[in-house]
Amino acid sequence: MPPNDPYQPISSAPDPSLAPQPHQFQTHSNPAWSPPLPPEAVEPTEKLEPRLGTSDTSLPVPVVKVLSIHGVEYAMMTIALWTSAAAMAWALLNLINSGTSFDLLIAPVSALITSLPIFGLLFIRLRSAELSNPSLRVDPSKRRWSQITQLLAFVTCLINLSVFAYIVLRKVSGNSDTSVGKTIADLAVVLIIAGGVLAYYWFDEHRAMKGKN
Repeated sequence: MPPNDPYQPISSAPDPSLAPQPHQFQTHSNPAWSPPLPPEAVEPTEKLEPRLGTSDTSLPVPVVKVLSIHGVEYAMMTIALWTSAAAMAWALLNLINSGTSFDLLIAPVSALITSLPIFGLLFIRLRSAELSNPSLRVDPSKRRWSQITQLLAFVTCLINLSVFAYIVLRKVSGNSDTSVGKTIADLAVVLIIAGGVLAYYWFDEHRAMKGKN
């Protein structure tokens, strides 16, 4: 049959050139490009982190504990109290043992007139804060400084009592020329100041703990 015959029958055999070709990925000009992956092969971008329990010892532990807002004021008040008590005892002991020379009183009086007003202002401020918020009476920062003050006052009283006993025993044995009257006066000054601080903080803390319970 002539090739240009319009009535040429269509062959039933499929044309190989029209057969579907296997899918091939085209090469992209960007070398970093990669063909898309099926959804099941894609890893989630966000990974769930395991929850850490409170007993995990790998957590960082703060080395220095931070004081509360009122805890800083309690610390400043306590330091001012120590300075005031030491300056007052220093001035009185100088008056008892060294006379009324003004030169010997300059240093303790200077410390006293600067630290005592600061202590008074902080004491009034914190006392009014405790009246408005009774929970401050058992604040950990306050109790810490209160206990340190009690220990220092107790050690001061104990040392001075031991020194007084030592001086009296040497006087009895005839090996000391120290005046017993001045020794008693010195001991009385220390016991009144340090013992008074110890007694106040002792009863104040016990009242606070009794009110808490």
